[in-house]
Amino acid sequence: MTGNDQPPPNLDIVSAPPLPNDEADVRFAKDEQRWYSREKRRVQLEGLMNDVAARKTWGERVFWLLVAWLAADFICVCADGFVWNGFHVSDTIVITLITTTTANVLGLGYVVAKYLFPTTKDDTP
Repeated sequence: MTGNDQPPPNLDIVSAPPLPNDEADVRFAKDEQRWYSREKRRVQLEGLMNDVAARKTWGERVFWLLVAWLAADFICVCADGFVWNGFHVSDTIVITLITTTTANVLGLGYVVAKYLFPTTKDDTP
């Protein structure tokens, strides 16, 4: 043996202490698991409630945006048709206005409707 006169330790005799099989620990673990499960459901429910509120708010805002947009276009077309206060634009501009407005309103309405009423395969919470 070199500088150390002791033999290496016999690791075969070393063992870990037995795991406690205490009912209090098992009960505590189950209580903690139930608490985490309740918290998860509470957070999911809160998220769904916030999502419904946001959908209602933004659905109403987009609806009134579309109403204002269509009213403005209607006023422009009527002003051009009746030449109110000398207002007149070319027929190409009126056709473009009507076409783009129709496309924008239908597109925006479709996007909002898909968001407000999503189609899901799994309806379970």
